[in-house]
Amino acid sequence: MSIQNRTLTLNGKTVRYLEGGTTDNAPILLLLGALGDATFHWSRLMPLLTDNYYVVAPDIPGFGDSERLQPLTYAALVDWVGEL
Repeated sequence: MSIQNRTLTLNGKTVRYLEGGTTDNAPILLLLGALGDATFHWSRLMPLLTDNYYVVAPDIPGFGDSERLQPLTYAALVDWVGEL
């Protein structure tokens, strides 16, 4: 199954994410725990998951092609993930 590069606008900010699998499958949200973007961290793992799951891996705000949040706080990141 192929991995697609997508963007969306979330609260006026551009979010870039990778998407794979079908929405009929259970979802998995892959979040980064370090610097970098979703492609760097997840591009090799995602194809292994897409047969059984619907997988979304966003670039965290301020990294890759996702716009930075202002202010960048833990609360703002939690809200961002909830909206995503």
